[in-house]
Amino acid sequence: FNLIATENVDVANQTLSLLNIPVATVVPANSVLVMELFTPNGQAPLSNNFYVGSNAAGQTAPSYLSAADCGIAAPTPTSAIGFPNMHVVMNVTGEEAVPQVCDTPVDIPWLTLNPTSGSAGAGITNTVNVSLDSTGLPAGVYTGTLCVNSNASNAPLVEVPVAMTVTVPTGSSIDMVMTVGTDSSVCAATDAITVTVGTEVTYCYEVTNTGAVTLTQHDLMDTELGTVLNAFPYSLAPGASAFITESAVLTATTVSTATWTAYNPGPVDTATDSDSATVNMAAGNPTVTYCRNAVNIAIPDNNPAGVDDVLNVAENGTIVDVNFFVNATHTWNGDMIFTLTHNATPVILVDKPGTVSGAGCSGDNFPNMTLDDEATTPGTPVETSCTNTVPGYPANSSYTPNNPLSGFDSGNLNGTWTLNSRDTAGADTGTLVDWCVVIEYTP
Repeated sequence: FNLIATENVDVANQTLSLLNIPVATVVPANSVLVMELFTPNGQAPLSNNFYVGSNAAGQTAPSYLSAADCGIAAPTPTSAIGFPNMHVVMNVTGEEAVPQVCDTPVDIPWLTLNPTSGSAGAGITNTVNVSLDSTGLPAGVYTGTLCVNSNASNAPLVEVPVAMTVTVPTGSSIDMVMTVGTDSSVCAATDAITVTVGTEVTYCYEVTNTGAVTLTQHDLMDTELGTVLNAFPYSLAPGASAFITESAVLTATTVSTATWTAYNPGPVDTATDSDSATVNMAAGNPTVTYCRNAVNIAIPDNNPAGVDDVLNVAENGTIVDVNFFVNATHTWNGDMIFTLTHNATPVILVDKPGTVSGAGCSGDNFPNMTLDDEATTPGTPVETSCTNTVPGYPANSSYTPNNPLSGFDSGNLNGTWTLNSRDTAGADTGTLVDWCVVIEYTP
């Protein structure tokens, strides 16, 4: 026998009473339980006597006695030592152990929880993400039980069964995932975005060979973009993935559905999968930027005609707002006039800064300057903001123009935009480096 529990008890003086002694232990299933009662020698001088209750009624198992001082060293049935009707009365009660149903992470290594613990008050919902990973597992059904402890008296333990079926691929099959974003250099992580009208979006189509056959040719059809791939040669081995991206400028909410078909010449081993992506148009007007970069045009000295540079816009739409950007070098900014003309509408944006209060601003250069009717940083007029320093304007600053750019509002952005750069006095020259128009419009 194996000892599984012991309990020591001091018994007060009493007679003909039931004595309850709690013993905390777990009895293995299908085992034989033996209860032993030991009393120390209570003879003189202690005069402590303990008589265990007994009767002659039937018994569920034999009663034994042992007393070394009486020559009974080993437990011996009471009937064998002259007491056939001494059946010890001893009631043993307990509770049946509930089988453990909750699995631990060690039991189900193919399952991951995040988070693994937490609490939620009444009426509160918390999300627990459950991830399954069949990597390296043979075919079969894998099961487990997750448990959630509850303060509810009617359901202190909530059991959540989980199961994963692992199959071994046979034949040919593929899985295609379609996403959409605005960065053409990477595959986006979502299949739905919201953009303004005229935004260029990039669709990403990623295919994975989930079958057991290498596939060497590929077709890809998009309901919006048409044929993306046609009999494209690429060896896609089982378990391998590949992707392709396509960009487009959208002007309306668009739901695109793509179908990827992979196969071998014949065609044989054909596998097909489809997915969709959605581009929603946000409220508001689109904005486009047109630039003439690195033109590096010399500005002639003291020339009433100045020099023109032309930008052609093919897109149509009604102008809502225009901002202007210029990057130019020139000594003595007070000599300069910049005039922007769209089709037949001219607007003088910079008109000899500083001449209102004297001979003009002697500061040099217009480094990456933005002119905006709504400019707030610093937001002062370009006419009065030039300083007699180098540079005459801080780089990358915004100002309000001499005449408002709203003169172009309500017109069609389509057509010719001409920038005239004019020097009005001798001895100082410069160069037009870059210029842009930023146009908000309604299609």
